[in-house]
Amino acid sequence: MEHSEKSKEEWFDLGQKYHENEEYQKAVAAYRHVVKLDRYNVHAWHNLGLALRFLGKLDDALKVFNTAESLDPGNGEINIQQGLILIGQEKNEQAVKKFEKAFRSGLGSDNQMVAHIGMGISYLNLDKPDDAISNFDAALRIDNENLPALTMKAGASLNTRGFYIGKECHR
Repeated sequence: MEHSEKSKEEWFDLGQKYHENEEYQKAVAAYRHVVKLDRYNVHAWHNLGLALRFLGKLDDALKVFNTAESLDPGNGEINIQQGLILIGQEKNEQAVKKFEKAFRSGLGSDNQMVAHIGMGISYLNLDKPDDAISNFDAALRIDNENLPALTMKAGASLNTRGFYIGKECHR
């Protein structure tokens, strides 16, 4: 079967196969075929955004997730991905807004945990360790053994103590 003769479903399945094998460049090409054939396929846009993010193409990934969001505005998973990309672009205030929007969409517990960790990282980057710790605690209430939340909370706690100790030294 020629490449041009594949159906959108076949291209999507191929993209998923490449994605699972961490062949992100090939996954991008396959998902681009899907959205060329069906520009309203939110799942293909989502997966295309993930593959681009994993390739480190953050600007392109964000544009793709923005397209996905326009097709499915209540999809909190898309907002989480946008937030994670915005952290990578050092746009932490915008990231916090995306995570807040994700929470309003009614996330499942796994996605809530990811959003809390992402929001916590954003707050750390904004020098708001207390807000960061609050979010890491929220993630830990969902899974009290979550290593990223535990690690980030420990770092934020040290940061807070260091901040207050430093503040005392400057008086």
